[in-house]
Amino acid sequence: ARFNLLPLSAEDLCQMIPGILQDAAMSNESVARLIVASQGNPLYLEETVRSLLLRGRMKQSGGRWTMPELSPTDLSRDLAGAIKAVAEALPTGANTLLLRAAVIGTRFDPELLQEVLGEADTEMLDLIDEVRRTRLLVPSESGQDLLSFPAAHARPIRLQTSDATGQKE
Repeated sequence: ARFNLLPLSAEDLCQMIPGILQDAAMSNESVARLIVASQGNPLYLEETVRSLLLRGRMKQSGGRWTMPELSPTDLSRDLAGAIKAVAEALPTGANTLLLRAAVIGTRFDPELLQEVLGEADTEMLDLIDEVRRTRLLVPSESGQDLLSFPAAHARPIRLQTSDATGQKE
C-alpha cells in the first residue's frame, strides 16, 4: 500500500532538528533556509544535515555542533540531490559496503558482509564505524549481533542511489 503524506509544517521540521543533531547551534537564517529547501520533507532535512556533516560543513566544539551560515550551494534542489550529496561525500569503501548491505537485505550479519566485501577485519570495522557514525546503519532491534538500515525507506534509497551515482558493482 502506498500513502501520500502531506508536507510537515515549518514548526514540525524545527522540532526535528534537535533529534537529528542534539544541542546544535544554528542561526535562525540557516534553519529557515533548511526548512524552505526541504519543502516539508523530513527525509530531505535529515539527508541534508548528514551531507553537511560528511562534507565538514558542521563542526563540533565542546560537545556541541555548530552550523555555519548556509549558502545556496550547501542545499540540494530536491530529495534525490540530498541523497546523492550524502553518497558523494562518503568514502568509496563505505558506499560499496552500503550497497552490498542493501543487496543482502534489511538486516544482516556483519561477518556475512565482510565475506561479501572480502575486506580484512580492521578495514571492515573502520567501514562499519564510518557508516554507523553517520547513522546509515544501526544495530538491529532484533537483539542479535546484526546491523540494519535505520528505516524502511533507507535500503531502497541506497539501491537507487547506487544507480543514480553510476556505481558499478
